[in-house]
Amino acid sequence: MLTYFEGTDGRASHSFLRKLLFDFEGRKAVTSFGNASVGHLLPAFHQDPLVSLLVNDVALINGTERTNDVEFVPMGDKLQTEWFEHEADPKAIRMSATDPGDQSYVVFTSQPELLLLERRESYPDGPLQVDISELMTFDGFRYPKKATYRAVTPDGKSGYICSIEMLDISEIDVDSFEWIPPWPAGTEWARIKDGKRFHVPYSDMQLAMIQQHALANARANSPQSTTSWFLFLNLGLMSLIIGMAVYRFWPRSETF
Repeated sequence: MLTYFEGTDGRASHSFLRKLLFDFEGRKAVTSFGNASVGHLLPAFHQDPLVSLLVNDVALINGTERTNDVEFVPMGDKLQTEWFEHEADPKAIRMSATDPGDQSYVVFTSQPELLLLERRESYPDGPLQVDISELMTFDGFRYPKKATYRAVTPDGKSGYICSIEMLDISEIDVDSFEWIPPWPAGTEWARIKDGKRFHVPYSDMQLAMIQQHALANARANSPQSTTSWFLFLNLGLMSLIIGMAVYRFWPRSETF
């Protein structure tokens, strides 16, 4: 069991991993680890299906600037764009290749969001598929409500399929919101900028509770002393033999 967290405010990023019910013996060893970095250096952030569904341009939400060294190549007659009646948006936009052998395509909502609705893309490890079946509106803008995200290798042995459902959207005070919570006790964390490592210790009370819990588990898992039926049988046989010997050699009184 794992607890995993990634958070960023556009200026700094924290990733946190805590192992639960794993190699836990009550020692002072660290059971959780974190990384602190600048910007948006979050491994899972760019792979999060919800992020790719919400915003096409990730730079809009991580606070970074777009790179200027991107070379745009005119597609000319290699790309076609058409209106597409999608189940989530009857005025969707579909972009695909004119090459019949290229089955990849993307579908976006109509303006102003231009939100990704469908995506079919082939890559060496397997196909990537994104489907949004329903949209929801908040403050005049549409967001994905229900979606499916598939990234599975052709043999089906690796990858993942996940279903996403947006349950609620609400306003927050972005300036006072705690985007990055403090490190929990027992966490060892590293600052990527200079490679320094830090440790958040347990309090004396927390450490005592951990040790008590570990001792209780050790007692519960220790083998209990049990007497086998074979031992009882031997004791019974020995008692019988001793009794017969006593009866055989016990002095008897003679009666005339």
